[in-house]
Amino acid sequence: MEVTTIGIDLAKSAFAVSGADRSGRVVMRRQLRRTQVLSFMRGLPRCTVGMEASGGAQYWARQLTALGHEVRLMSPGLVMPYRKGNKTDRNDADAILEAVTRPSMRFVTVKSVAQQDLLALHRVRAQLVKSRTALCNQLRGLLRERGVVVRVGVAGLKRTCRRRWRMRGANYPVRCASCWARWANGCAPSNNASRAARPKSLGSLSMMNAVHAWPRSRGWAR
Repeated sequence: MEVTTIGIDLAKSAFAVSGADRSGRVVMRRQLRRTQVLSFMRGLPRCTVGMEASGGAQYWARQLTALGHEVRLMSPGLVMPYRKGNKTDRNDADAILEAVTRPSMRFVTVKSVAQQDLLALHRVRAQLVKSRTALCNQLRGLLRERGVVVRVGVAGLKRTCRRRWRMRGANYPVRCASCWARWANGCAPSNNASRAARPKSLGSLSMMNAVHAWPRSRGWAR
């Protein structure tokens, strides 16, 4: 029994493995724990390994490539038509085994650690920009309820928040204006010398405690 092609259904703990010979006949089906995968694949001769490009696929692709196997990653949407029966680990592994041998199949490039680190930085930055945009839109809505219209852009919103802090009074309670000023100062760029004197941002614990304590002190919350 010579296994030339392997299909692995990735999971958190239990991996389903199917193997086929040169003729394409399935000759092996195994259920492996996560800690058993590398030792099992180390004992096999060099073969083609197919996996879905899902969570953790890039890590396993690098590990199996280091063992001498040829790893091919596929989009889960392209593997789905080859599944027979219900969606089970065994059927998924068989579908991956059959899909990886198709000459018209499109494969996903295996990325290095440096490439994944760069992608992670871009994704974290995109999430931070998304969070900042959501916070800016929320502040614009709160200020519009006070009759204040802010021009487009983060810089205009920062200047408006600082100006409302200086104009605090009956129409602009101290706590509310303080939130605007702290957010503006927290988002503004600064050097190391002025960073210690800068008020904490809106996401800090002290700021959130102040926001929650203000309605209770006025009797609005029961």
